[in-house]
Amino acid sequence: MIVLRNVSKVYDFRVTALDDITLSIPKGDFVFLVGHNGAGKTTLLSLLVRADRASAGVVLVGGQDLALLKESEVPLLRRRFGIVFQDLKLFPGKTVAENVALAMQVQGCTGKRAHTSAADALALVGLQHRASFLPGQISGGEQRKAAIARAIVHRPEIFIADEPTASLSPEAAWEITCLLMEVNRLGITTIVATHDKDVVDGFSRRVVALDNGRIVRDVQIGKFMEN
Repeated sequence: MIVLRNVSKVYDFRVTALDDITLSIPKGDFVFLVGHNGAGKTTLLSLLVRADRASAGVVLVGGQDLALLKESEVPLLRRRFGIVFQDLKLFPGKTVAENVALAMQVQGCTGKRAHTSAADALALVGLQHRASFLPGQISGGEQRKAAIARAIVHRPEIFIADEPTASLSPEAAWEITCLLMEVNRLGITTIVATHDKDVVDGFSRRVVALDNGRIVRDVQIGKFMEN
């Protein structure tokens, strides 16, 4: 589903964010992407959705070379993704259900179908009882669930979460990660960038570790750090 071959990203002033990255993520895989701040995690994710371009190397998504995409084709690429950023970007003046339905509406799906899809996504994340609430009226963990529902309402091929458990209690972090596993079980390729050692160690899934822009570890059943 995702292939990076000898990918580097160098910003102005010769700051190297990624250095000769080679990585393959098969369809349906679940990957924890770990590393300290500045390791290159966010840069790697931004390349996948063409929010940025590689300075060297090849980035393929579903066999599509992102360097060859026209700007007019980038929105179609992004429809293949569901994304939850650290800034959840929920609209404070819209209800939870309206926030989720909006993801369908921007893709041209309106009316009953958009609202039905939103209801199904909220049921999947266990948030149907908060559908009529505003984001400011629900807890931080519930806000994460709403953002996940919005990200998967259109059944994307790939789901990306950037620090989805940040600032949550251990119990809420565990619940959110269990939910991400459920997303993955739908057949959605899932990439989770995280600093949460307890979550990574507790779920024993594939771990790709970055340090100073390079992949230093890629293990199928891994821990946050090597023993």
